[in-house]
Amino acid sequence: MNKYPYKIAFFSPDLEQVVHRGIAIYTKMLLKCTDRLGYANYLITGAKCTKTHPLVQQILIEKHLDNPSHHPSVSKLMAYWLKNQLGFSHLVKIERERTTETSDRMTFLHNLKGFLNQKLIYQLVQNVQPRLLKNPYKLNISPNFNIVFSTSPSNIRVPRQTKLVQTLHDIIPITRNDHPDNTFIFYRRVQNMLRHSDLVLSVSETSRRDMLAIFPEYEQKIVTVYEPLADLPLLALKQIDESLVLNKYQIQRQNYLLFISSLEKRKNVFRMTEAYLGVQEKVGLPLIIIGEKDVGNSEIIPLLNSLNCKNKIRYLGYISNVEKFILLRNALAFIFPSLYEGFGLPPLEAMQVGCPVLASQAGSLPEVCADAALYIEDPLSTLSIAQGILKIVKNQALRQELSMKGYIRASEFSFGKYQQRLSEILENLLFRY
Repeated sequence: MNKYPYKIAFFSPDLEQVVHRGIAIYTKMLLKCTDRLGYANYLITGAKCTKTHPLVQQILIEKHLDNPSHHPSVSKLMAYWLKNQLGFSHLVKIERERTTETSDRMTFLHNLKGFLNQKLIYQLVQNVQPRLLKNPYKLNISPNFNIVFSTSPSNIRVPRQTKLVQTLHDIIPITRNDHPDNTFIFYRRVQNMLRHSDLVLSVSETSRRDMLAIFPEYEQKIVTVYEPLADLPLLALKQIDESLVLNKYQIQRQNYLLFISSLEKRKNVFRMTEAYLGVQEKVGLPLIIIGEKDVGNSEIIPLLNSLNCKNKIRYLGYISNVEKFILLRNALAFIFPSLYEGFGLPPLEAMQVGCPVLASQAGSLPEVCADAALYIEDPLSTLSIAQGILKIVKNQALRQELSMKGYIRASEFSFGKYQQRLSEILENLLFRY
């Protein structure tokens, strides 16, 4: 059923980050899904965009999204915040006049009808509002928009006639003391999200239970919708000579172990490297590490650079999405000793291309990976991680079994199943009154 003129405004600060990580990837999948379902998607943006021809405004916004660079002074932020409080600042609707060429980072533009732009909107919501007022930031959005969809917990509210949907991936800043986010501000953000949203999507039952343990009164608002796996990388792999990528990084098929994730402390990279180095001579394979450093864990990069050795640990930093899947498909095994995950997309991506997975039992990982992974008994123990590495490397029959189970498990998180589930939820939200 074509749902025009139903319009969705997406609130996604992660698409304005320099590096598109997990939530940005989730947002792109969501935009693709709602576009296929027939909704008119508009993205809320915070670009510096003066009044001019609509096509020029479109280009300015797209350049801003491709290369975010706003670093305003505190005085400027306060001035813009005050304008909004007095009603002098609002979201300006800008239609996409024409389709423009896009990089891999910007393919989501094809799933948009236009933008709702308000200069510095994300800085105002995230950095100014929670420090000045207890109440959430009011989005001055047209009543023509049926849904505002925030892809992470945001301190916002919308007009009564508009539905507010938000996704909560985890509550790690509340439950873990090694996360760089301010615990109290994040707690208030989640509290406001639950109070003012019509619906909250949790990406796993584990995350939903974590939320309800602290906010049990909102049980009826929170529903679980698992993240989907992308199908486009698999199609792209068929058109690429994989040997070119392997030669680029000087690695051989089935002759390396692989870790891919952001390098937050909870990803357990220190213990993983220590465990690997303890059994490296028995393993005889390099450990390839891919990922960007994270706030609060800046010391990890010097460590990885100091360990960089062709026959041991190799840190590649950030690589393209297609290269990531090529390295996953050709790795002997994927290692993921995380101390907590709200969902855990990297192991599923490994399973999607037949790579055997060694993972911890922390957070949602057993829920997501089920029986398709070999589990580390204790991710806080380097000995336990080392034993897992040795077992998956030395047992070819086990790897073959995990590979087959992984294909089956990954199919449970297909884009088609996600689209069907999301369609039902949005229809119920729009038409239940």
